[in-house]
Amino acid sequence: MRQRPGKGNAVFITLEDETGVLNLIIWRHLAERQRRILLSARLLGVWAEIQRADGVQHLIVRRLYDYSHLLGELQVHSRDFH
Repeated sequence: MRQRPGKGNAVFITLEDETGVLNLIIWRHLAERQRRILLSARLLGVWAEIQRADGVQHLIVRRLYDYSHLLGELQVHSRDFH
């Protein structure tokens, strides 16, 4: 899930798996500089620093990478759970 609050200074990407939730924080200046990658990458890589406070972890993103080319011809279909 990707979200950018209306007047926020960052874009937040929430990653979730069976172990829990982790938020990527992408500050506005980086999001604007790497906008194409942020919005179009099908497989997004990041270079980031982990931040831990009060039992919560975040990744503060310093650089974005588009690794979509590694997906090859993989077909991904949406699975809707009702």
